[in-house]
Amino acid sequence: DIHSLSQASNYAQRHRFSGPVIDSLREIQDMIHVRKKPRENLIEVARNAGYSMNKRLPHWAQWQEEARLGEIYTVEFVINLFAFLSVTALLIWGGISVSGSDPSSISYRTYFVATLFSPFGTILRWHLSQFNGSIHNPRWEWLPLGTFSANMIASAISALMAAASLKVDSQLGSLFIEAIQFGFAGCLSTVSTFVVEVESLMHALPQHAYGYYYSLLSLGSAAVLGIVCYLWAVV
Repeated sequence: DIHSLSQASNYAQRHRFSGPVIDSLREIQDMIHVRKKPRENLIEVARNAGYSMNKRLPHWAQWQEEARLGEIYTVEFVINLFAFLSVTALLIWGGISVSGSDPSSISYRTYFVATLFSPFGTILRWHLSQFNGSIHNPRWEWLPLGTFSANMIASAISALMAAASLKVDSQLGSLFIEAIQFGFAGCLSTVSTFVVEVESLMHALPQHAYGYYYSLLSLGSAAVLGIVCYLWAVV
């Protein structure tokens, strides 16, 4: 479109069109550069000069819709960022302000810090969920690889943190170990999605046995992996 407008401007100049026509075409060309709709009087001048605006100009409605959505996304991003920073600041303040050594204070402090770690586990689980349905082997394509991997990683981390808690004496170290175990690993693992997937596989006749395979594979693998990680960390 810009190239065509440039040609039209040169054509108008060669055929000695009046100055306003040339200026109008050039102004339209400049406005297209910044994706703005030319004023109606400019479009009218160009049309009177024999230039077909309907064929040459971009789809302004689409551009305006894209600009509107861009503004909405920007506002949403600012609001979400503000909410995230505000909640994070409150959680940090809560973890610092609760300074008692009684069991209740320790529990509250652990909850505050664990909540800070939980988004990272959730985000990792979301990324891993994209691997569901990625197995193309007919014998294993039923396996939700993303959910299975998330639960296995969470089981391993939970077992390692449980073992690490035996070797840590400081209150701060124990706090972060429990926060990682309950916050990060807790949000990385998913029971609800696991149950939905098992139920879905059990209704996939005649392959309903895959539901039992998936259940036994997940529970058995998590148990074995947890024991191995725990023993490795302790020994």
